[in-house]
Amino acid sequence: MLGLDCVHNCTLANDLPRRRSYAFVAYTTHSHKRVTDSNPDAEERFRIAFPLAAPIPAIESEIATLLATDTNRNDQLFKSSAALGELIAGERLDEDRVFQALEDAATPRMIIGCCSSAGSCRYSSRAM
Repeated sequence: MLGLDCVHNCTLANDLPRRRSYAFVAYTTHSHKRVTDSNPDAEERFRIAFPLAAPIPAIESEIATLLATDTNRNDQLFKSSAALGELIAGERLDEDRVFQALEDAATPRMIIGCCSSAGSCRYSSRAM
């Protein structure tokens, strides 16, 4: 399932017909047309959920999330690394593949580290 949040300058009347060629479910959010701290102008707010033909692999999802993060990238790097580390520990992902993907997604001043359950660690940092 792929979710799309429509929160600014979106309307059900304009945005849903453009997606008629896809299967989807749309529903309004709690703050739809309501004045709230996050919606001071009482805009339309809704979500569209699209079913996918196949699941998105966890590594691709986490790396895409990391690459799409504009602020607090180090926080997202930690969250993505922790999530992928759990899959490494459960032997669902290869440690070398995860390390390489995180290293490729790193930006200047990020340090990537990986420690195995045997206690060996390796690090990589991007030069500024």
